Amino acid sequence: MCTYGQPPTEEQLDTWFNTGADDASPAPAAGADRSTRYAKWWMGRIEYVVGDGGVAVGSKISLADVLIYNTFAEFLPAEQANESLPQYRREAFGSKAHTDAALLAHPKLLAICEKVAAQPAIQKWLSVRGVQNF
Repeated sequence: MCTYGQPPTEEQLDTWFNTGADDASPAPAAGADRSTRYAKWWMGRIEYVVGDGGVAVGSKISLADVLIYNTFAEFLPAEQANESLPQYRREAFGSKAHTDAALLAHPKLLAICEKVAAQPAIQKWLSVRGVQNF
C-alpha cells in the first residue's frame, strides 16, 4: 500500500481502510479479489471467526488476543519514542485515528483490544517501557 519508509498519504490511508474486496465471511474468499484485500476485508474476516466476550478463543485471554491488540491497538507515544521516529511509524497501519475508526466497525476486535489493554501487566509494561530506539 505504502512506500516503505515514507509517510502514508491520505489517499493511501483511505484506500487501505475504506476500500477493497468486499466478499465477507462465511462465504469463501473470492480469489479474483485477492489483490484488493485491505484492512476492511481482513478485519471483517477476523471479526467473523473470533469469539464473543472480549477474547478470540476460549474463555480467557490468550496469545491470540495479545497479537490482535498488538496489531490493531498498540502504539508508541511520543515520549517513549526515539525523537527521530516519525509518528506514522509509531501507530498501527500508519494512522492511529484511521485504525481506531476501523475498530469501531468491528466490535469483537475492539472488545479484545480493550480487554487486553485493561490488563494490569499490560498497563504496567506500557507505563515503564521507556524510550524505544526503533
